[in-house]
Amino acid sequence: MKTLLLTTCLLSIAQPMWAQQARKVEDREARRLIREFDKAVKARKASLSARLTAVQNLGLNSNGLFVKPLLRTARIDKAKSVKQAAIAAIGNQPPRQARSALNMLLKKTSITSEPNITAAIVKAFDKGSYQVKDYKTFKGLFERSIADKRCVAAQIAVLELFGHHKEVQAAQYLSMHIDAPEPAWVDDASNPPASYWEARWKNWQKWRNHLKEALFQITGQRFASNKEARAWLKKNRNKLKKRNTRGSKKK
Repeated sequence: MKTLLLTTCLLSIAQPMWAQQARKVEDREARRLIREFDKAVKARKASLSARLTAVQNLGLNSNGLFVKPLLRTARIDKAKSVKQAAIAAIGNQPPRQARSALNMLLKKTSITSEPNITAAIVKAFDKGSYQVKDYKTFKGLFERSIADKRCVAAQIAVLELFGHHKEVQAAQYLSMHIDAPEPAWVDDASNPPASYWEARWKNWQKWRNHLKEALFQITGQRFASNKEARAWLKKNRNKLKKRNTRGSKKK
């Protein structure tokens, strides 16, 4: 028993938290667990604690059959904590089924209007459902919320996703945000108001180190400025493109 516990702990330490996988179960056991899950979450006057525990317990296991009940919970449960737990649990399921459910959630504005729920969806993609073709979706998500103080957690989740998956397509875009945000032409009448730049700067302060780390994971380089990053990327663009092509084939 001691040996088993030690081995489990060592495996947990060796594998990054974002990539850790749930216990795979066969369909027969999965159906039994779903019956237990449904009984807990559908019980009349089921408490928040009971629903949250049921979702978290199911999420410790992995089987494509779990996606449907977890997706239902993510969509209809009124508690944000339960929704987030259900989305995290979907991320632990087989990528093909998980990806379909997560894309469905990402397209529902009633779900993504809550920034912390959006962050949970991004983190769930990070566990294994992300594909190279998703880059524009997550870049757009980051860009749209760049000055929204409520969205810092989602922005950090996007940066971590790009870094974990060594998303080469993101390198140029991320390098543009190394420096503190400011208008290119201060006197240009088309510039957003000062409040916009202040909001952007406050957000940037919170996620800039995550951005630099993502760039390091993608390029293997540490950059102090946009100018420095741009020069390196120009020189090494072909090398990064080759790496991206290999990554696309794997996925």
